[in-house]
Formats: sequence, C-alpha cells, structure tokens
Amino acid sequence: MAATQRGSGGGGGWRPRRLGSRLAMGPAFLLAALCLAQAPGGSEEVRVGSRPYVPFQLRTETTVVQIAVVVRDGKGRAVSGLQKDDFRLTDQGKDRMITSFTVDARDVPGGAGVVAGKGRETAEVGTNPAPTPVERPHPPRFISMYFDDIGTAAGDLARMKKDAARFVEAGMSPGDRMAIVVSSAGRFTDFLTNKEQIAAAIEKVQAHPRFPPGGNSNCPRMTPYDAYLIANYLSQEALQAKILELLACAGTPPQYAPAGGRGGLPRPGQPDAMNPAQNLIRQLAAQMWEQVKIASQATMDSLADALTDLSKQNGTRTLLLVSSGFLSGTMEETEDSLADQALKASVVINAMDAKGLYVEGPARPFDEPVQMENVPTFVTMYETMTQNAAAETPTAILADLAEATGGLFFHHNNDFSFGFRELGSIPEVTYLLGFSPEDASLDSKYHKLKVKLAASNSYTIEARPGYFAMRRTAPVEDKGRAELDRQVIRSETVQQFPATVRMQYGPKNTAGATPVHIQMHVDLKALKFGQQNARRTQKLTFVFALLDDKDAIVSAREGSMDFALSDAKYQSLLQSGVNAALTLEAPGGSYRLRAVAIESAEGQMAALAYRIQVP
Repeated sequence: MAATQRGSGGGGGWRPRRLGSRLAMGPAFLLAALCLAQAPGGSEEVRVGSRPYVPFQLRTETTVVQIAVVVRDGKGRAVSGLQKDDFRLTDQGKDRMITSFTVDARDVPGGAGVVAGKGRETAEVGTNPAPTPVERPHPPRFISMYFDDIGTAAGDLARMKKDAARFVEAGMSPGDRMAIVVSSAGRFTDFLTNKEQIAAAIEKVQAHPRFPPGGNSNCPRMTPYDAYLIANYLSQEALQAKILELLACAGTPPQYAPAGGRGGLPRPGQPDAMNPAQNLIRQLAAQMWEQVKIASQATMDSLADALTDLSKQNGTRTLLLVSSGFLSGTMEETEDSLADQALKASVVINAMDAKGLYVEGPARPFDEPVQMENVPTFVTMYETMTQNAAAETPTAILADLAEATGGLFFHHNNDFSFGFRELGSIPEVTYLLGFSPEDASLDSKYHKLKVKLAASNSYTIEARPGYFAMRRTAPVEDKGRAELDRQVIRSETVQQFPATVRMQYGPKNTAGATPVHIQMHVDLKALKFGQQNARRTQKLTFVFALLDDKDAIVSAREGSMDFALSDAKYQSLLQSGVNAALTLEAPGGSYRLRAVAIESAEGQMAALAYRIQVP
C-alpha cells in the first residue's frame, strides 16, 4: 500500500531506538529489518511507512448548537411570551446570530407556575412575531428516576429511597409513567404506572461503590479527589501532602521530604531515581484515577442509555438524576455529548445532590484506620483546605447537565421530599435557541456560551454553559480513522491492547528545535490477525503528537505497519512485540505528548498521554 501525504509536521522516520545512544538489536526491535524482509515469492511480511500527520478531512455537514433556556422570575416561576429578539447569545464572548427559535409551553401563560414576560415596549411589525403558546391536552409524562448507585454512599442512598417513595405516592399524576434506573446495571424496571410496583423497585436499589471514599490505600490515604489532582498535575500541594504522609507512614522524618515548588514532570518510561517517594505517589494516584475514570465512564454510559430509552417514549420526558456526584474531570467532551443527546430528545435533566446540606469536620472519618503516629501538620492543613472542594467538585456534572437542559439542580438542602416535588416537574416554558458556528470556530475546544436578555430585568436564566466545537461529519466508512483523530486531541488513557512508550531528547538543531525521539512498543498477543493466502494479516496505524497548553497540535507524525506474516514470523513477533519509533521536533517548553495506535481488524486502540518538558 502506497503511503499518502497528509500535510506537514515534524521530521523523522521509523528508527529502532530505546533510551540510550546505542541502536537496539534483537527480536524486540525489528522495524528496520522488517522494512526490507521479503517473504518467499516476493510478498512483504511487514510494510512500514511514515508521513506527516494532519486530521483526516471528512465531508462536513452544517453544525447547529442547540440551547434550552428557561427564564424565571424572582419567585422561581417560568416566564412566557418572550421572542427571539429578546435574547442575546455570545460564544467565547463573540455575538452569535440566533438562527432557530422555538417555544415549548406546557401551560398557558398566567397559569400556575407561569408568568407572562414583558417583552419589548415596541415591536417591529411583521418581524420575528412572538410565538403564541396554544393550550393543548397534556401528553403523557415519562420519568426516568436514575439512582447513581456507584457514586452515592449507602447512607445517602437510603435517605433518598424513602423520599423517592413518598414522591411516587403523592407526586405521580394519573397517566404518568416511571422507570427506575441504576448506574451499575441500567434500567431496573420498564416504564410503569403502578405505584406499588415502582415503590418496590426503589426499595431494592442498593449502593454498589467501586472503591471506598478514602481510596484503596490506607497509608498514605489516596482519595479519588487526591488522585484527580495529582494524576492530572493540578495541585503541587496535593502531591507534597501525600509525599509527607507516605514518609510519615514509613516512619521517615518529614524533613527528608523534597522541598516544595513546581515539581518535576517525569518523562514516559523514565522514573525519577532521586525521588522514589514522588514516583510512588504518582503511581498510586494514577492507579486510583484510572479506577475513578472507569466508574465515571460507566455512569455516563448508563446515563446515555437512559436518555436513549426516554427518547423512544411519546410524551414529555424527564430524567431525575439522584447522585452524590462523580468526578468527570478530563471527560468534558463525554459530558457535553450527554447534554446534546438530551436536548435532541427533548429530555429535561433534573438533578439532586444526595449529600444534602452537610457539615464535615477537619478530622478524617472515625471508621478509617490510621497507621501514622503523628500526622504531619501540612497534611492536616491540606485536607482542611480542600475538604469543601473535594465534596463540591463531583457535583459539578449534576449542575452542568441540569443547566444545559433547562432543568433544576437541588442541593445544599435536606428537605428531600420538597426536592423531589420540585424536580418531578417539567419547566412550564422552555425556549430552544439554535445557532450555526462559523467553520473557523470549530477548533475542537470547549467554548463558553452566555445567554442573556436584551432588556434589563430581574429575571434569571438557566441555560447550558458551553459546548465542544467539534466539526460534524457525515457517516463514512473509515470510522476507525475518525476515532483515531478524535483520540489524538483527547487526554484519557485507552488500553484496549498492551502498549508502552519511551522517549529521549536529541541535541537542538540549527533552527533551535529539539528532536523528541518517541518509541511505542506494542504487544501483539491481544490483537486479532486475519488470514490471506496463508499469511497472517493486520495493520497498525500510529500517531505521535505534541500539543501545547491550548491543546493545539505543535508537531505530529503518522506511521503504519502492514503485516503479511508467515506462521513462523507470526509466532516470533508474538513473543517479541513490535516497536514504532518516530521523531518529532519542537521548541523548548511544556507539552502534552499523545501516542495513539489503532489496529484494523477490530478497531481496538491504545492511547497514552504524558506531560513532558522539552529542553
């Protein structure tokens, strides 16, 4: 297969390298030899090629961003009668033209819970006439009561169940249909009208936490929030506190802890031999954060399934999300896709923080074992200063999903019976605004949105806070290629088959750029090979990229390996694996290194990300 030029990027080619100056020999480093290896009859066993990388250009469709907006007065009543020209919309601070405008009015203006808006004093005749809500029979109401049994503590869930059962008894109207959904197992029941059956299903819901609130490590204590901060390089204080705690656990005097400061960012495959404590803490944080991401992804996948179920129901649709919250940092794109899915299906997400109003002391929970004789003062200070953020950060996704879909977020309140009554309702009037971003603004980054009213008033506005400006694409055959491009700009770790990365820096060139030699080792045992003409066939495609702090690609290259192996060569490579080596060039500075590989048989991927400092 001939290589195809795909744009410009850093220089370099396939080279068998490892950390060190000598060329690696032996069965694990076969690329250079395999490039020239010929099977009997002249067919190549492995064909290797590399080229500059740019994202695959697909046929684009018109992109429309939808925003559900609920306007409320000072008493919390929905405001009706507003027109398109009453709204102003900005995207990243720039004014955008509202290209579509619809009104979903579930009650007539002036009815219970609705107040008529003032609108403009002077209207332009024949321009943008105000939509007039028409009284109509109420369609059946479908409610998915979603219990996050993964992220909610057993005590919080027990309280929620009692008040949820009371809501079913007193809050469901004739004709309402409710399904019970749990994050660990999906839909618990079909959409039911029988209140006794629904209450019985709620009683069966139990907590299924994936890890203890204090984390899997007792000493040092590595909570999910600690892991989030450390694994994503968000807090040097968190790292320092855990290092001090580790030393205290081992009985080492705290003065032997490393001095404060920015801290080093270890290179892939190069642990800091001078700081074993930091290496261990980063390892513990990475392990904990990987478990947290898996649990959060499971919850979001289950939410997507619940939204799909609701979208198939013919009536008004509400998802009532009950959760203590879950960490979704670095997964914002998935969160944004949930909001888009809900908006397209006309589903309102109302969310309740199951923790309610709580006061947490600075001390650790009494039921957690303590293995330190003396907790370092800095550790106590860190835990005290971050306890509110540790409790509030996981609920951000609840607030965001509610705000994005015109729903309500009930929190900091222990009157859960009142909360269920409030959240069980659907906004009486919702305005659905749409706009088409300019092609130049589709930069694959998160864009902040702001919706406000043209006239000054005391109304409050509930609307989605932003969106990911992704270029929409028409369906194409090369789905694997599209997924590869998506993974290049993301930061999550994907390990659908084993892969590891090593790297080294070369001397600066005459242009002042530093070569970054990158090598990915792939274990072939987990890959499925096809059969063609008595040959084992497979293709691996790799992309290595350096991205700056704005997630823009600074340098990137793409390579591929086409396999057509005899049985003997296949068995040999199963034992050794293969290595893809490419060189990128970049000026000195801080970058995110992204190494992505995809195989052609089943579309499995490996995607790794590292923070590096190029000299």
